[in-house]
Amino acid sequence: MDPTKPEGQTPENTGTGRQAIFTPQPPEPATPETTSGNSAASANLSHPYFSNHPTQTYAVETGDIILNSAPTKTKHNKRPFIIGGIILVAFLVICAVVLMLIQILSRPNRATVVESFATYKNYIEFGPNNSGETESWYIAQLSGYLYDSADATEEIKKINELYADFRTKLQESGVEVSDETQHLISTETALLEYATLYINLDNTMQPLITTYLDPSNNLDAATLAAQIVPAQSESSFRNGFRNTLLQYIKSSLEIQSIYNNNYCIVGESVDSDCVALLDEDAAYTELLQQNESTSLTLQRYASRLWAELETCTEAIWEKLNA
Repeated sequence: MDPTKPEGQTPENTGTGRQAIFTPQPPEPATPETTSGNSAASANLSHPYFSNHPTQTYAVETGDIILNSAPTKTKHNKRPFIIGGIILVAFLVICAVVLMLIQILSRPNRATVVESFATYKNYIEFGPNNSGETESWYIAQLSGYLYDSADATEEIKKINELYADFRTKLQESGVEVSDETQHLISTETALLEYATLYINLDNTMQPLITTYLDPSNNLDAATLAAQIVPAQSESSFRNGFRNTLLQYIKSSLEIQSIYNNNYCIVGESVDSDCVALLDEDAAYTELLQQNESTSLTLQRYASRLWAELETCTEAIWEKLNA
């Protein structure tokens, strides 16, 4: 034993099989280092969120740095929409031009208009297949079917269709006609209206007779007659024709009323024996004489109607071919 060592103290291990005993010391706290903005940003970018979302910085007056971690908004490219709009507008313009060209190309020309009027004129003058008699125009001959008018009704219907075709083609063609020609066409239209009424007079009156004899009817004969005649015009001839038609239709309705009141109508026919018994009725006799006189006047107006129609038709034909 070493006399220099205090008693009870174990000698140090000199590597002879025993380990030195020591007490671990806590580590010294690390001194914080001043980092720059770049190093701080780099540290922050190591976070998974900031690695996937780029960070925007904004400078403020105090010199601090504010991080904007919001996702960057995608800017919409408007060029495809602009190009698409231009293409659409161009397509619509092309379609409009094509439609305009189609209308122009399909529009009747002057030759087509003249041909249409020629077809109408030939029909009212010579009839179907030129079968009309040569002493008068075919349309005038139709008035002979006044009391057997099934065929006449179909023929005048055909004539009106041909004339309507001419009017339609003239309007669609855009062919300019003089004021005189336009006046002639208006006159032709009015004359054809009177011709149609006169030829179809028997068939046209039958519905009026039925209405007039209906017990529930509250219209007088003059009012009913005015429903089927053309309106007044500036032509004294057509106005005279109109007034004669009104008188004839009115008296005819009143005569039918007398027949009905005296039970002389059997079905759709008038019993002649029953009518003969009315000869002593002064009111009936006077009304019958008035009706017959008006009928003769109506025939004279019809004769002039055919002459007026022929003259007007020929005048239009000359104007269209001038």
